[in-house]
Amino acid sequence: MKKMTRRDFLRASAFAGGALLLPKRAWASSSDNLVPFTSDIALELSESLGDCFAPGAGIEPERATRVVDLSGSHRGWAVDFCGTGGEPYGYAVFDAEVDGLLLQATITEGKGGLVDSIRGAANGAAKSHSLIEDTVLMASPLQFGLVDGASEVVTFNNFESIPINALPLAVSPQSVDPIQWETIMIREDDVRQGQYQITDANFLYDYDYAPNYEIKAHTGSYACAVSALYSIGGTLYTSSGPLISCWSDWDEYQKIWDFTQTKIDEGNPPHGGVTYGSTSSENIGAGFQSYCASKGFDIGYSYNPRRPAYVRFKEQVSEQKHSVFTAGIVTSDGNGGTKVDGHAMAVYGWGDIKSNNSTMANLFLFDGWQNMVFLNYSYTGFQWATGTFFDK
Repeated sequence: MKKMTRRDFLRASAFAGGALLLPKRAWASSSDNLVPFTSDIALELSESLGDCFAPGAGIEPERATRVVDLSGSHRGWAVDFCGTGGEPYGYAVFDAEVDGLLLQATITEGKGGLVDSIRGAANGAAKSHSLIEDTVLMASPLQFGLVDGASEVVTFNNFESIPINALPLAVSPQSVDPIQWETIMIREDDVRQGQYQITDANFLYDYDYAPNYEIKAHTGSYACAVSALYSIGGTLYTSSGPLISCWSDWDEYQKIWDFTQTKIDEGNPPHGGVTYGSTSSENIGAGFQSYCASKGFDIGYSYNPRRPAYVRFKEQVSEQKHSVFTAGIVTSDGNGGTKVDGHAMAVYGWGDIKSNNSTMANLFLFDGWQNMVFLNYSYTGFQWATGTFFDK
């Protein structure tokens, strides 16, 4: 069971402070002295994160794994953290395409690294015959995968498995050969001198969520918007207790599915005994409002169909109110082409980081699968984005 306390929030809130030594992105066209963005630099950038997330715990970066996009181009590094006894402590992902380099981070005691997370998903999907673990494929800011060299399948951390030849740019197992990757260059001065400062951060109170493998096992279904609302329901309280007990009220999942008019996802037909759903973003608020009303709980909402201002999410958190962030990302259509696929996530906090005149805006959210993550809201790869804002 995953239950976050205020202490965990404070530990997680150090994300912004932990990014103090992260450099701004530097383009190769700069006249400054350039250095390759190597694994050593990624580890060096990560060294200050440990003390900021858990002072005195002795958290250190353990290893860096190369991250490439679906064309095989080098994008950055995934750094795993460990405690003094070697216990896992989560990970951070650095991406040279993002201002500030830090794409996302989930640093929590007992949480495995990114490769471990994907390996667990592969085991769950029975696809882990011979995973190539020295390279992570990034399909989106939240979706990362490993190539299975034997079956030529890519398994992602959201438990999806896609044949290599169905990926948008036909990544092959050979593309994980390091000698074929383009080197990313960053300014040396930024590595040595660039500093970020935390300007503000805030979080909601305790929350509860069930990872998607538990939801699938108990309900036989999964839809990201339904999971986001199911998680939110676990933090809304009536006179008799929480609106939803996320680890026992499995029947409520299907009720939210029905109230939000979630449909079977035609692009992801039922398999493995699980039905996958797609929810229109405009139905998230109205559907959850109707579901709550059916349980005698009153809640209002507003909906912004165009990428909401970051400050809107900040206002929600400062008032201890819930919201759902939904965004479209480019994914494989399973036939060698691409499609824009939406994903909904419950927002539980935010953090502002500033360097000179540049500000990196981050949302702290449940990724809808199995992690609480900080996500760079400034990411430019979202094809569209919406926000649903509740009054509780």
